Amino acid sequence: MDRTASIAKAMDMIKNPGKYNKSISHGAAKYVKNLVFNADTWKISESVRQHLIFDEEKLREEEKFDGYYAIVTSEHKDTPEKIIGMYCGLWKI
Repeated sequence: MDRTASIAKAMDMIKNPGKYNKSISHGAAKYVKNLVFNADTWKISESVRQHLIFDEEKLREEEKFDGYYAIVTSEHKDTPEKIIGMYCGLWKI
């Protein structure tokens, strides 16, 4: 559901770039190619507005991992079982 909302927002961003700036494009910006924000105004740069396109490759790459749950950790020396055990114990904190 989150991705569907982000895709809809990305499509609207491509059609109506004037409505968006860097602070409200979160989640959707990763699906838009050629996206450049003006460093001073945080708005989408005028020079790229006509060249915004939806990034199908990014969507396909993310879809490959649908159904998987990943845990990211800096504990690279521990076994996967120990890391999962530590993660499952976080509710106690």
